[in-house]
Amino acid sequence: MRPFTVAYKGESVVVDLPGYYPTGDGEGVHLGKDMAIVDQALRGLKEKADGVPSPKRSGVCAPSLSYLSGRRALCSTSGKTPSTNMSEA
Repeated sequence: MRPFTVAYKGESVVVDLPGYYPTGDGEGVHLGKDMAIVDQALRGLKEKADGVPSPKRSGVCAPSLSYLSGRRALCSTSGKTPSTNMSEA
């Protein structure tokens, strides 16, 4: 792991980023879920800077691009299909 700085709108946080790194300095290789910690830190910074909670915190499904494929997305937390009718929400 190496320290990695995540920044958003003037705020920043340093996370330990897993991956394969060369001895000494140099670029690393990140596989699978290695970047999940960066995504989580960025979501936290966006919540702090913009005041908008992430889908996991708000309990609401995030908007998706599933309409492009003609399929409806499932909420990862509830397993339910999000409503496209605002009156159903």
